[in-house]
Amino acid sequence: MIWAIPTPSYATQTRLSSLGAGVQQITFQDDTNALRFPNTLLSMPGFAVVEGDGRLDAPSLSFTNASVHFSLGDTMAMGIHLGTHRRTAFSWQERWNSYAFGYYPSFVAKTPSWVRKYVPNEAKTSRQLGMEAVAQRDYATPQTLAHHASLSFAIKAMDGLDVGVRFGVLMDADASGSPQPDPIIWDGAVGLGFELWDGSIDLGTGVKTGVGRTEAGQRLGQELAVDFTARGSWAVRGGDSVQPFLNVVYTSPLEDEQPAGTLRAAGLMVNAGADYRLKLGDHVFVQPGAGISAAREAVRWDPDLDESSGNIVSVFYHLAVDIQITEWLDIRFGGSQELQFINANHGAGMINGDTRSLETSDSNVHHRVSSGLGLSLPAGFEVDVQASTDWGHSGPKILTGASGATLEASIAVSKRW
Repeated sequence: MIWAIPTPSYATQTRLSSLGAGVQQITFQDDTNALRFPNTLLSMPGFAVVEGDGRLDAPSLSFTNASVHFSLGDTMAMGIHLGTHRRTAFSWQERWNSYAFGYYPSFVAKTPSWVRKYVPNEAKTSRQLGMEAVAQRDYATPQTLAHHASLSFAIKAMDGLDVGVRFGVLMDADASGSPQPDPIIWDGAVGLGFELWDGSIDLGTGVKTGVGRTEAGQRLGQELAVDFTARGSWAVRGGDSVQPFLNVVYTSPLEDEQPAGTLRAAGLMVNAGADYRLKLGDHVFVQPGAGISAAREAVRWDPDLDESSGNIVSVFYHLAVDIQITEWLDIRFGGSQELQFINANHGAGMINGDTRSLETSDSNVHHRVSSGLGLSLPAGFEVDVQASTDWGHSGPKILTGASGATLEASIAVSKRW
């Protein structure tokens, strides 16, 4: 189904990152979205791309992706996707990522200082002791990798109805790329695209099952992840269009008993919102958008510990701009801001005979600023370049003293035919 927007019907992952990434992973049609919506292969049957990226704090190439889409006649298409990616999670910070699988608890895994200081160990619950142990560890998530391969197929079932399926596998790996124990994660998806009310709707459902990632020195047991995404596109005045979306992700352990040395985790997330795509002449588009997210997450760090849970609510907005300067040069930039409210329940403890609830509340504001270029070359080749850094909102450390600013860059070379 041809996507009803007044720009190229697909884009590289690098282009999406230069426009702000985040929810653009859903609201823009692109080669990576063929993983989420395999029916969209029919709108980009002749396409190939190779891309990679790196970070200043991890100078080795940490992401590579190669995709090729073939036409199998007027009504069929096939796609092959291969890549090595940073190990992502079906959790809060990675909720837009098509390759995501596993679990990473987003709520604050810390025990309040008054508990650590005043409550004797013998008066604490097993949950409190476990959370304190986690808080005292180096809880920074190590950079690990996952190797991915999938095969997609799409067919026009009838006028106005496209159907696609995808079968794939991920191999969980450590930071060197070597497979982890029990590394296989099975991956599949089904997509539908159809016309409705002079617009179009794409529906995608994905399923992944395998061993989750390693957190705080422990390996998750077998788990299941299911996601459902719906997006629409309806034209409005002057060539503009509106793109609403809904995304739901559910993860659950598959074992009744929690194996020793593993984590047991589950989560439910719902993300919803809309983008509005403005066409400002023939060479400029601006796409603002906003949405809301809600999640409930639960994790048990050890078979002997109680379960900890967290509730997260977030509101976000974003803006993407793409300007064609000449026939061969585009400039792009984007940014987003997200306000998160987190409430976590870690149990209860006794102080002087009184029970005090061990709950924490927190709020965070997250920003992202990115930019990039697009180059059109002879013979249908295109080059996209992207750079994003925390300097966009905190300034360079040498001037502001801000710490933790990282630089991430990516490049993609693609060809259409």
